[in-house]
Amino acid sequence: MLVGLHEVDVTKVSDASRPTCIEVDVTKVSNASRPTCIEVDVTKVSNASRPTCVEVDVTKVSNASRPTCIEVDVTKVSNASRPTCIEVDVTKVSNASRPTCIEVDVTKVSNASRPTCIEVDVTKVSNASRPTCIEVDVTKVPDTSRPTCIEMDVTKVSNASRPTCVEVDVTKVSDTSRPTCVEVDVTKVSNASRPTCVEVDVTKVSNASRPTCIEVDVTKVSNASRPTCIEVDVT
Repeated sequence: MLVGLHEVDVTKVSDASRPTCIEVDVTKVSNASRPTCIEVDVTKVSNASRPTCVEVDVTKVSNASRPTCIEVDVTKVSNASRPTCIEVDVTKVSNASRPTCIEVDVTKVSNASRPTCIEVDVTKVSNASRPTCIEVDVTKVPDTSRPTCIEMDVTKVSNASRPTCVEVDVTKVSDTSRPTCVEVDVTKVSNASRPTCVEVDVTKVSNASRPTCIEVDVTKVSNASRPTCIEVDVT
């Protein structure tokens, strides 16, 4: 059953004819009233018709803990091999309503149809709602040297929800000059546990032109101190 559509802002893509809406098969969820269309952020991929992440808007459902897996109807995209499901492992969190979608940086892979699932390891933090590791399934990519984990070192802060360093495992990337640590400057925010910008220390990288600020989208979580994604663009 497919009903209803929500439009996506395509003003930032070169080909406005790309799909602005992904039809969701709601026959697999207990409440068919859930959104039948998921908005796709196409700003981060070279081909906007190849969404690698389907963001679930839970503001329209009565229980935000709903679907952990959204089936995507790929009949409307040029390459049907694209991910049909983004699985979220909620078995280790106390509240299954926690983010159901982790954004994947596909700028480093040739085929954006890659990883279909991002595993969140919450075993290392006192508050399971604060993922310390975003595991990338690289089993489907030819170059497994891509980073599989961005470790957050929370041992040096009094409030573990305020990571001061995001450790990047560069042992598995071809260019080890990429930042090994993303320093968080919490002096510039009124509530240090709720950073909206992660300052990048580029003094340790060969190319200082890399972004000095990583924006954290905290709009999708009930507690803004729980960043859902810190994307490091080292291109």
